[in-house]
Amino acid sequence: EAQKGLAGDLTRLLHDRYVEEWALAKKDPADFPLFGTSKHIVVADTDEEAIAIARPAHARWIYHNTLLFRQHNVQRHRAAVEDFDEAREKGIVFAGSPATVRDGLVKFIEESGINYLACRIAFGDLTFEQSKRSLDLLTSKVFPDLVELKPVTV
Repeated sequence: EAQKGLAGDLTRLLHDRYVEEWALAKKDPADFPLFGTSKHIVVADTDEEAIAIARPAHARWIYHNTLLFRQHNVQRHRAAVEDFDEAREKGIVFAGSPATVRDGLVKFIEESGINYLACRIAFGDLTFEQSKRSLDLLTSKVFPDLVELKPVTV
């Protein structure tokens, strides 16, 4: 099941505004810079395995990422999506088999307009072995299918 949600929609709005401002500044479209985002990604042999690994890692990352805000009663400028399933549904976290992650990333890249993706494969309480396995699967079974992918233009 491809992951879908709001992350691509919001990124597309930002992308399109950047393109608009680039054109208004009369800059050469060929010189358009990298426009990207970062995503937490866990890849395993099956969706179930990846989700079982990613769920507690996401919770730990959220806990530490919001700790000082909570301790000092400071409102974040952007709300963190604490619920793992919601984060996955919205395309903030990608977790699954190589096919699931590939399909989710293809959809996100096409919808968002990005031409650069930073993958967060070590976060929360993931072990080195879990992160390395995700990296190995990303480079061998996911990225080869993304090389020629072009974002959908406006």
